[in-house]
Amino acid sequence: MTNIVINLIKEILIVLALQDEFCMETYKKLSGFEASFENRAVCSAVINEALMHEVKPIRALSVTWAESRMTSQLKPTSSNCIGPMQIKIKYWCKNKKLKSCEPIKDGVKALKYYIKRFKPIRKAYCYYNDARKPECKEDYMSGYVKKIVKTYGKIKKIARKNKFKHLEIFWRAIYIIILYNILWRPQWI
Repeated sequence: MTNIVINLIKEILIVLALQDEFCMETYKKLSGFEASFENRAVCSAVINEALMHEVKPIRALSVTWAESRMTSQLKPTSSNCIGPMQIKIKYWCKNKKLKSCEPIKDGVKALKYYIKRFKPIRKAYCYYNDARKPECKEDYMSGYVKKIVKTYGKIKKIARKNKFKHLEIFWRAIYIIILYNILWRPQWI
């Protein structure tokens, strides 16, 4: 049993290292600068939450880039938005309060809500940003949406190069294994 746990931990560490490498390269390609620890941590957290909530990580990263340039943004803005995905506290945070907010988790949940509710994806992005814009009523191609679509293409190109799809599949497998062991085999923990 110990060998299985040790091998699982090794695999997780390998995946985390590959994910960090992907985040560093993505930030460098998008900004032209080296990623700080904060940028890498935000990128990794967004990827992990996206996978947990069955949202394409590249979509979540594209929104994160447009909203915060992959920074934590823990102080509310003048429009009362918070986090890397700049979610409205009154709509997306538990109890509509800052202290009960989980900015990345709640941001991914918000994005998932818009993706499920509005088609095509451009409309979901537009409404995520601000449904009151006239472009959201017409062709769904506001400046914000154009920025996300362009960023999505760049990140997808990096992901293809890094075989990020394999990481996504691997993460899902790890998640299932961990859940299985927690729920049905507690003697392992």
